[in-house]
Amino acid sequence: MSYSVTEELPGVWFVDLRVSEGENAFIGAFIVASGGEAACVELGPASTAHKMACAVEELGIDTEQVKYLLPTHLHIDHAGAAGSLLKKYPQASVLAHPRAVPHMIDPDRALWQASVDVLGPLAELYGKPEPVPAERIITFEEGMTLEVGRLKLNVHYTPGHASHHMSIMLEPGALLFPGDAAGCYLPGLDIIIPITPSPFRFEAELDSLEKLISLEPRTNAYTHFGFTTQPRHYMEAQREQLFSWKEIFKEIVAKDIINNNDIFSYLAERDENIKKLLEEAQMGSAFLKETALSFSGLIDTVKDEAGG
Repeated sequence: MSYSVTEELPGVWFVDLRVSEGENAFIGAFIVASGGEAACVELGPASTAHKMACAVEELGIDTEQVKYLLPTHLHIDHAGAAGSLLKKYPQASVLAHPRAVPHMIDPDRALWQASVDVLGPLAELYGKPEPVPAERIITFEEGMTLEVGRLKLNVHYTPGHASHHMSIMLEPGALLFPGDAAGCYLPGLDIIIPITPSPFRFEAELDSLEKLISLEPRTNAYTHFGFTTQPRHYMEAQREQLFSWKEIFKEIVAKDIINNNDIFSYLAERDENIKKLLEEAQMGSAFLKETALSFSGLIDTVKDEAGG
């Protein structure tokens, strides 16, 4: 069973879930513990629920101590393991935005088919989520705070990437879990990449970034992938990159470039981050797939603004 768990800060552990053989440093999850209580922030896909559970056990955390399961949003690489993990943790509740609640309760309602349509073979790799019992869901409210021992987890609404997206700030310590609201971070390449799958809300994403910057985190913990002690730098870079990409995608749409390889080539000539990503394709292969899935959101944004 391949996964790794490392303590990044006192009481905060990072789990590399290694979804497929040889694919690491792409999907992470976090375990927070204090005063005999614990929470999992981000859960990973259904196919790695057993790895998450093993990581919790490895840390000596009893099943009765897990109080919260806190995915930032419904997408199956973040929340897919929720139903499976609830069976292991009888005292735990799952946090969900009101828009996500019906789909957590009944993944067959639309979530699974939408995931298959968007992700293709990746959806099968991630696995089909199990239903979450309604009585074990905590419905998100703006500004809510959850307590884990002596720690506080402040939850903020950050749509854009998804209409049901939330970001979580851990106090004390000003550690921010931005989910996908601040893009992908590749520490090995020192780059940031937008995550803009359709339906993408450009203005909402910018507003969410401004909100996260205003929180003044000291550290960002990216699900994709890892920690940085320069959160403002990377979030401001992400904001500028979104503006840049929007202009580039206006050209892509005008030139009717539709092949993903051609889009990558066009971007690489204009964006150093994509150039680095393509040059180190082995290191960033999963991120290449994630980025290709993101093209649709900006293409739709450009077309919608142009009235077509």
